[in-house]
Amino acid sequence: MLTGRFSSDDASIVAALIELGVQVIDPCSSGIFRLNKTLKPGLDFLTDFSYYYFRKDTFLLFNPSSCSELLSILQLLRASGLRYVIRGNGHSLNASSIPGPEDILISLTEIRDLDISNLSKGFIDAGAGSTMNEINSSLSKLGYTLPVSPDGSDLGSPTLGGFLQAGGICSSSYKYGGFWNHIISITAITDLLDLVNFCSSDPIFPRLFGTRHNSYIITNARLKVISRDESTSVDTRPINKPIPHYSSSRSPIWFNFHCDNDQSNMVVKTITSVCSELRPFWQLYDIYSYPVNNNLFIPPNIFTSNVSSFVRVGAWGCPINRSTHVLEYISKKFASISNICTGAIAANAINFRHYPIRSFAASSRMNSIIRLIRSVLLYS
Repeated sequence: MLTGRFSSDDASIVAALIELGVQVIDPCSSGIFRLNKTLKPGLDFLTDFSYYYFRKDTFLLFNPSSCSELLSILQLLRASGLRYVIRGNGHSLNASSIPGPEDILISLTEIRDLDISNLSKGFIDAGAGSTMNEINSSLSKLGYTLPVSPDGSDLGSPTLGGFLQAGGICSSSYKYGGFWNHIISITAITDLLDLVNFCSSDPIFPRLFGTRHNSYIITNARLKVISRDESTSVDTRPINKPIPHYSSSRSPIWFNFHCDNDQSNMVVKTITSVCSELRPFWQLYDIYSYPVNNNLFIPPNIFTSNVSSFVRVGAWGCPINRSTHVLEYISKKFASISNICTGAIAANAINFRHYPIRSFAASSRMNSIIRLIRSVLLYS
């Protein structure tokens, strides 16, 4: 711990942040464009895939390239009373990757080592900052693929860490189940700031999926792979039409629900009814439904029933605009589905209950730290 080395004095904190390589990121800067790289080109403020939550003022960014660098910044922040937010590719809809008033943004996109030396044994090792598209692209050239990877690649790709913590479900889960079935081990930093390797038999392992918070910061994972021939041997999209791929310029949002097999038809009908009511407010792209089968276990943050399979039902759509009124109305209509269909669990949606504030800005203390860093860098 760094408690003995760093006082709570902001000047000491600033010196330590500069030594670690923390950057000051201004609106309209190249740093913003890099952080928003999977979103619309040219955005001059930080946002996520919702295009609803944003940060339009200056903030601090740290890009660790190793676990040791990540641990160093976490130890410093804990000792100094500052907080942090972890970001991959900003592929979520719920503001969890946008820094708040006292937060430093930690981007994991540089922790992206890919070790394919054990490919012949059926597994690889990848850093949490690697995107799912990058991993599959590297594997494809060698005749392999991941059994489960995100649909809609034209929307940009989540990082490995983001996909794991969002749950790891896609249309190929019809055949292969959730992504968690294909993870041999996960390395993560715990809330005690210990770097721990969790194997699939560890009691904590199922709780690493679908967390969407910082209790465990995933840094690396050992992943099972399959041959491309095996992945295409059967149709893994048991729905009436393919899940469409959309250009990021059309800015879709999605609402997913997890339910028991015998509830899926009712949930589809309810979503269809809700989408019909929402016609003046958004353009529906598709309603989809596919089972998540053949699971070795089901993470409790994903679905709570004691079953080996469940169904994901959801809808893609594009709001007519990103106003608070429109998005709150759409979100509340979809939230009502959980009340109508008892047992249907909402997942991966805009969350007004946990993040009611649309715009985030630095606190007075954070602004003071930012000014001090600017002054030191200017005259150094």
